[in-house]
Amino acid sequence: MPSARNVYRHADELEGLSAPNRENYLYETRLLQQELPQNATVLQVGSMDGMRIIWLLEVRLDLSLTGLEVESSLIKIAEKNITSTNRNVKFVTGDIPSPTFSNQSIT
Repeated sequence: MPSARNVYRHADELEGLSAPNRENYLYETRLLQQELPQNATVLQVGSMDGMRIIWLLEVRLDLSLTGLEVESSLIKIAEKNITSTNRNVKFVTGDIPSPTFSNQSIT
């Protein structure tokens, strides 16, 4: 069985995305940075490897972010990525219809 890392093919590595997908990704990220209220609590559904959370926290230190991901192997990757930021981010393993809520908080 292929690993989650191989299945999702580095979706947050912008240089690997096609131009339209990259432009859309950057637009969405800028929109979130600009439009989220100060000190907002945000749930990112499909947090994958945590890179978008990291990018948001680089410019919006006021945000409180939680990542929801169905693949526990991706949460392990996200946890590793987040630890280098010294930020407190919670990850939840599960999906929208039936979350298992194995709460994991990384500081």
